[in-house]
Amino acid sequence: MTTKLITKQDLQEVFNLHNKVTVVFTKKDGAERTMHCTTRAIPEEFLPTEKPETPGKPTPDHLFKVFDLEAKGWRSFTIANVISFTPSA
Repeated sequence: MTTKLITKQDLQEVFNLHNKVTVVFTKKDGAERTMHCTTRAIPEEFLPTEKPETPGKPTPDHLFKVFDLEAKGWRSFTIANVISFTPSA
């Protein structure tokens, strides 16, 4: 059985089309985590407020940055550790 590696582009395509996505991944400590998150439906008070003289820190290529809808905060996960991701209601 061949398993397709999940890419940043795969994730970006789903997040671009859906307001809420459920991602299951393995955390750094080895625990499995399910996160309901978005890159689109972010409450206004959590939107980045970058000033030109202090640009935001870029996200490394191996990470994917999202807004956790349950924790109400920004989180990131390692793309290689994603087990599954699906649009959710």
